[in-house]
Amino acid sequence: MDVLESSGWWAQAQEMRKVADLARGANLYSSACFHYQQAAEMALKAGHELYNSERPGHDLADLLSALDAVRKSTAPRDVLDAAIELSSLYSATRYPDLHRGVAPAMIYKEPDAAAAGRRADTIMDFVRSLLGERKP
Repeated sequence: MDVLESSGWWAQAQEMRKVADLARGANLYSSACFHYQQAAEMALKAGHELYNSERPGHDLADLLSALDAVRKSTAPRDVLDAAIELSSLYSATRYPDLHRGVAPAMIYKEPDAAAAGRRADTIMDFVRSLLGERKP
């Protein structure tokens, strides 16, 4: 069994990715965006687990920076960009009060979910490469 198969964080990241795809397929775009963010967050926490490091908070850029610090290496720029973009989805996709009372379900559309999916894939592929597993 490889490191990823034994990781609860990685297993949860994969499930969140599937939930995001299901939500996107059902035209639930704000929910899809949130679950893509969650998939990326849990993937980064799986990376932290590999290095026995702390897994602080929900901000993906902070999680990536902390992972870079323990790895003593810098993630590629596209991974950082994906982390920055996805981080904004943690709260914005769920709380109407962040949008002057407009429900996130009325704001997020297919292109937003598609972009969030690509960003989640970028982060998950990066973590997968750290953990030495080939993409299925």
